[in-house]
Parts: sequence; structure tokens; C-alpha cells
Amino acid sequence: MRAASILMVVVLALALLVRVWGIHYGLPWLFYFHDEPQIVLRALRFGTGDFNPHFFIWPGTLLLWLAFAAYGGLFAVGRVAGWWAGKEGFAAAYFGDPTAFYLLARIETVAFGVWTVWLARSLGRAGWGTAVGLAAAVGLAINALHAQYAHVAHPVTAMTAFVVLGLVCAVRVANDGSRRHLALGALATGLGVACQYHAGLLAVPLGIAVLYRARDARGAERRRWLLHGVLAGAAAVAIFVAISPYVVLDAATFRGDLAWITAKTGGGAGHARPGLVAGALAFARECLGPALGVPLTLAAAAGVGLALARRTRADILLLAFAAAYVLLASRATELNDRYGIPLVVPALILGASAVAWALELLRAGARVQAWGVPLATAALCAPLAFTLVETDLSMTRGDTRVEALRWFESHVPADARVVIDMQRFWNSASPPLSENRERLEERLALVRSGVSGGGHSAAYADFYRYRMAHPHRPAYYLLSTDMGDSARTLAEYRRRGFQWAVVSGDAVQIQGGRAARGDSTGIAWYLELERDAERVADFQPERWRRLGPEIRVYRLGR
Repeated sequence: MRAASILMVVVLALALLVRVWGIHYGLPWLFYFHDEPQIVLRALRFGTGDFNPHFFIWPGTLLLWLAFAAYGGLFAVGRVAGWWAGKEGFAAAYFGDPTAFYLLARIETVAFGVWTVWLARSLGRAGWGTAVGLAAAVGLAINALHAQYAHVAHPVTAMTAFVVLGLVCAVRVANDGSRRHLALGALATGLGVACQYHAGLLAVPLGIAVLYRARDARGAERRRWLLHGVLAGAAAVAIFVAISPYVVLDAATFRGDLAWITAKTGGGAGHARPGLVAGALAFARECLGPALGVPLTLAAAAGVGLALARRTRADILLLAFAAAYVLLASRATELNDRYGIPLVVPALILGASAVAWALELLRAGARVQAWGVPLATAALCAPLAFTLVETDLSMTRGDTRVEALRWFESHVPADARVVIDMQRFWNSASPPLSENRERLEERLALVRSGVSGGGHSAAYADFYRYRMAHPHRPAYYLLSTDMGDSARTLAEYRRRGFQWAVVSGDAVQIQGGRAARGDSTGIAWYLELERDAERVADFQPERWRRLGPEIRVYRLGR
């Protein structure tokens, strides 16, 4: 086996290690990432015979089918081993301890993450050479943000894998590839969109690649390439519909979810969309910064300049996809760091190509270039690798939310009325306190009324029923602030009998950002607590030892 192949095996093994290290984090409390139950609970509901996910926001449908297949295997193994007798026992096992179910879904995401490392090498080799391909694989293997999201059941990792596969196909089509590569690109697009809609931006590089080939051809061959380009687009749509048939069969919910996510992305009333330049700068700061780090960002910027000067077909395709993605992301008023993940591999390739160009200028030998490009790229990614090690190690240790949970259950009596920073139907920002029967009954009533656009609430109905049948002690009446968006005044909460408040640093950060943009309605609640309530406990994250947001506990009594 050649040295480069051996190194690639090592890189893949490293990518696997850093994506499974700490994979148990947040279990069994489920606070690590609030989107995970949307995958797990909806996949489990497929077992009832209802294959309509009733959810089209990501849409994540491919992940639902993969998780459902894994749970089918787990159910069969459990029946043979005598772990449960039937569906009821299987459901009870989940509600009793959901760890195995979440780990199965997370392991599938790990597989997509490691596969993307291999695909990064393929993309680099296809357009920029072996050294750049190996550098892209090394950089992605140790990328902190990509590894972080590979720890959870979330569609961004799978979508990124299909995006990179689609880019590989586009480069090969443009550079004398066959129509088989175009067909594979259509498959990648359809499957990618079945994970998250913005994989549809692959239409840009694939379309340009087809135009390149059509320009090279003459007569009937040119017409065939154009026809096959149209057929590839139709095939991508057909593949998406085949994976997500209920976008047609339940078109009303599909349209409603698209309207909901469009409104959410646009910030809703009172939050104007940013201008193009302001939006691009915000995307670079809030998404590309965490995804790339400063050294790689600078190298990638140099690579962009080089690509614009060189303008090879591979360069044009990569820049076209990146530009389309940035333009789309720049229109959003709410940004998350994971939005930068699909651009990590393009940035790594651009940065590595700039390194390769610099080594050529220095007249470095072929052997020096072959090893120098990956090593230099790894050095550019060193800050991200350091963050990755710190995060993975910390995931095996403590968390502020667990410590706050233990304190609260030891000091606050059952059935106390608590104002808490959490989303309407899930909690990832604050201690995973249990809700009492009164509150669970209200939750179920909200589910039946269809509150929370996009069908979020329906995925939790069975969980609420199980908790009512198997109550945890102590449990509390929890009233969410919706991360500060629906917070009321301290006087109103006191009139309604609330004695405690639990504040998450995540919510304070969100409302502080809005206050900086001129909307101070949300931050007023937190300022009032500090001024007029008694802070009785504070749990701070600590590097290398304790993850999670800052958690503050206040006593509201006078």
C-alpha cells in the first residue's frame, strides 16, 4: 500500500475517533441538541404504520428512514434476546431510557461525517491534485464544528456529504466525465435536498458543468448534453419526492412548513432582512468564523483570489457553489454556526490550493509539495483541532445543566411554579427539569390544538403521555419564556404564583444581540431579575471541565 493510501486510512480513523469520542453526551436527558427528538421520535412513529412525518422544515426525511431502519433492527434483536415482548415493550424501553435509540441515530450521522472526509479527498483530487485532496481530508477530519455536529442526529452532516459528492460529480462532468457522473450528481442532489433544502444549490455547479460539456461538443452531442442536464434536474426532483412522498401527499402541511421556516428565517415581523453586504458580513462572522477559524479563513481568501485569476473549470464550479450559498445565507436574519459547515470543504480546497501555489513559487520539489500541502493545511487548522480536543474531552465530563438540575431538585419543592428559558416544546438551554401532571396536560392540549408551526409539538405527544403515566419526582410547573421572546414582567409572574426563575446564558445572549439592534423588549426581563429578584445559584461553564451555558437560578418571592 502506498504511503498516501496509508495516511488516508489514518486520517479516516482519526475522523472516526474524534466523532465518536463523547458521543454519549447529553444522554439520557436529551438536552444536547433540541432537533434530535425530531429525528428519533418521528422515526419511531413510522413503526405505527403512519409514514407521514408531518414535518417538512428541514426536511430530514432521509434521516428518518435510516433511523427507522436501525430501530427495526434493534426491535428484531430485542425480540430474539427477550428484551421486550412487543411494540408496547419497545416503546416503554425508549421512554425509560432513550440512550440506545439516540446513539443509533448519532452513529449514522458519524458515518456520514467520516464519509465526507473521504469525499473531500476525492473532490480535491478531481480538480486540484492529490496533495490538495489529502489536505482537504486532513482539514475536515480535525474540523471542530463538523465533528461537533457529527455527534448528533441532525441533517446538516448528511446534507454536507451529499453536497461534496455533488461537487465531485460536477468537477468530473466538466472535465471530460461521463453522463454516469451527471446521474450520480442528480442522485446526490435529490438525497441532499431530502436532508436539507439548500443542497438544491448543487444545481448551480452541475448546471455550469453541463454547459461546459455542451460548449465542448458539436451538433447532436451538444443537444444530448443539454437534454441530459434537464433530465438530471428532473431526476433530482423525482428522487427527492420518492424519499419524501408526503410533500405531495400532504401538500398542505408541506406548504405550511415552508411558510413557517421562511417567516422564521426572515426574522418575522419587526426584524427586517439585512442588506446584501451586511448579511454577508454577518454570515462570515457568525458562521464562517466558527467553521473555519482565522488562519484557514485567510488562506481560503487567498485561494479565492487565486481561483479568480486562474479560472479553471474546477475553480469556477467551486466558486459558483460558494457564491450561491453565501448569497442565500446572507438573506437570513437568524444565523446558526452550522450554516457554515457546507462551505468547510470548499474553503479547505481553496486554502490548500493557495498553499500549493506558494510552494510552486518557492520551487519546492514534487515530494515536498506532496507532503507540504497537507502539513501546511493541518497547521492552518490547528486552532480548530485544539477546540475539537477540548470539546470532545469536556463532553465526557460535566455540564452546567446537569449540575443545575441536581441543585434544583435538592432545594426546590415539587410542584413549584418555575419560569424557565426553554423553547415551547423542548429544552436544550436549561436544566432538564421534569414537568408535573398539570403542565403535561396543558402540553397535550397544545399539541391537539396544533400550536407551534411545522408540527414540532406532535413529536412529543407520546412522551408527555408516558410521563403522565410514569411521573418523575420531583416535578414542577414549568412556564417557558421561549428564550426570552415571550417573557413577561416580574410583577405579573408573582401575581400568577411563580416562585422561581431559571435563566440560561443562551437566552441572555440572544436577547442581548437583539437589544444591540434596537429591540430591548426581551432583555428587559433579565435586567429586572438582576435588579429585583434574589439570585440563589449560578452554574458557570469551565474550559476542559464543564460544558453548557451559564445557568442562573432566582427566587422571585419578595
